[in-house]
Amino acid sequence: MENTLALGGRRIGPPQPCARQPGLVRLNRRTVCLGWILLLVLGLLAQAQPASGVTLLWDPSSGSNIAGYRLYYGTPSGTYTQIVDVGNVTSFTVDDLLHGRTYYFVVTAYDDTGAESGPSNEVAFSLGSTIKDFDGDGQSDLLLENTTTGQRAIWLTNNGYVQGATNLPTVSTNWHIAGIGDFLGNGQPDLVLENTATGQHVIWIFDGSMYAYSIGLPSIHPQWHVSGIAGIAGNSQKNVIFENTSTGRHITWVIKNGFYAGTIGLPTVGTRWHIAGVANFQRNGQAHALLENTVTGQHVLWVLNNGAYGSTIALPAVNPHWRVAGVADFLGNGQTDIVLENTVNGQHVLWILNNGSYAYTTVLPTINAHWKMAGTGDFLGNGQQGIVLQNIVTGHCNIWILNSGAYAYTTVLPTVSTDWDIVEH
Repeated sequence: MENTLALGGRRIGPPQPCARQPGLVRLNRRTVCLGWILLLVLGLLAQAQPASGVTLLWDPSSGSNIAGYRLYYGTPSGTYTQIVDVGNVTSFTVDDLLHGRTYYFVVTAYDDTGAESGPSNEVAFSLGSTIKDFDGDGQSDLLLENTTTGQRAIWLTNNGYVQGATNLPTVSTNWHIAGIGDFLGNGQPDLVLENTATGQHVIWIFDGSMYAYSIGLPSIHPQWHVSGIAGIAGNSQKNVIFENTSTGRHITWVIKNGFYAGTIGLPTVGTRWHIAGVANFQRNGQAHALLENTVTGQHVLWVLNNGAYGSTIALPAVNPHWRVAGVADFLGNGQTDIVLENTVNGQHVLWILNNGSYAYTTVLPTINAHWKMAGTGDFLGNGQQGIVLQNIVTGHCNIWILNSGAYAYTTVLPTVSTDWDIVEH
């Protein structure tokens, strides 16, 4: 399956004479405009398998005697280790991209004298989930924190099994991991920590799986809690969404390059509602908020635009014994789905969504209610999410590997004491 990106023509460097930058392409009605970047993903619903490449499109340069175009790309933003002379065409497909990596692309034009234009604007594109991959192998890793000692660790996984571990700094048990996001736009996951006693917040910046340094964020009243991290992969602007558990108010903190940059107000709702997940439900590069009513079993999706509320999509209501246990792309089609678990009888189901609206349900295994869903991740590097489960009585931990949203098999993780929690954000 293939994805298509369109490169715009905003200048980030002056072109040489006789070779002008490629301009914006004209795309069909399914194009989603992201600022200067136009992103088009084709064929994702045709079959439930992950993409392995991306097609880039651009307008012909308006310069004279254009001889061809060069495509530059790489995994760090602004550093392009791969250069392809694509010839005198206005589209090119890059295959064999690694899942879990964010790639950055620009295009230049050159004329028959060899003069080359400045680059187009940069486009970021990722296959699968990059947010929980700390060691850069294209597969998700697992975060753990100890609620008694304040210890924290990363389990580095390979094909669903733990292959190593990294210890993180130990801090007071008033602090807890509240969110995971790429706050510097370098494809590296970082952590937001929240102090539930003082209302302090910090970002832990990572270098691979190792803690590097901290960035302080504002302190707010402890009634406010981080409920999700929203943002575009490869973009250094991230939005931290808060909810006030006493008043039902919601706000978005805009974070740029790891630093607080402003606040956006969101709707106030009854305190029976809470944000159960934040993710890109509509394949438009924007993260949206899933809300759940713990008394009535209602569910709605807040469609957000750059962190601001836009509209609401109603989802099914279910018995309140069911709770949202995670949101992730379980089909590998670029759309986020919802996993629910029944806290009484141990049933589990997937709600498969289409552009943020409910499409159908997939039934997963029923297990003892002592098992709780603890997280999701792309543990095979194939663009499809698996489910992490933890037994709150025995400390056993497993991963359900899924195939196109259906249970395939289980991998066994180490057993831990029950004061260790696998962290899902």
